[in-house]
Amino acid sequence: RARKPLQQRRQLPAVVYYLQPQKQQAVRRTASLILVVGCGSMLSVCVMGLWHLGCVTAACLAERHRVVGYDEDAKVVADLQAGKPPIFEPGLSEAIQSASAKGSLSFSSDLAAAAKDADVLYITYDTPVNENDEPDLTPIESTVERLLPILSDEQLIVISSQVPVDTCRSIFEKIQGAGKKVNLCYCPENL
Repeated sequence: RARKPLQQRRQLPAVVYYLQPQKQQAVRRTASLILVVGCGSMLSVCVMGLWHLGCVTAACLAERHRVVGYDEDAKVVADLQAGKPPIFEPGLSEAIQSASAKGSLSFSSDLAAAAKDADVLYITYDTPVNENDEPDLTPIESTVERLLPILSDEQLIVISSQVPVDTCRSIFEKIQGAGKKVNLCYCPENL
């Protein structure tokens, strides 16, 4: 079946916040394409945070892209390498096993190795809240800190974790302050 031209394909919403000005249109297009599993160009994607959102995102993107799932918990990584996700989602185990078998999905607890050559860095941590309904952004913030030395110019960071208003601005300013020229967009998990 013939594909429709890019401009005619339905693009999922992606709220693009902070981009290098000359790249805004290309990044907006790339962010939307990443979310559409059937896009034509294969990308290298690192999905960080392998719980519900991360496991599902990694398995779905691996249908058309090369994906490395990262989690600092070595047991989670070992279980995923064995095809056993940490949560139940109908069809998830089979999708992980299938993508792993064809070589489009792998898992690592080494952030530098997982993210080094990625076109897209997809942050998918669950955002816990305390008894006062205040979010704990520690997993996201610490991952961004550890990414700073290895970020390459022109990488796209997609934050899909639920975060408060202005979190992306703060993250982007931190990245820019480190002299990195990456692009950042936010596409909340519940879109």
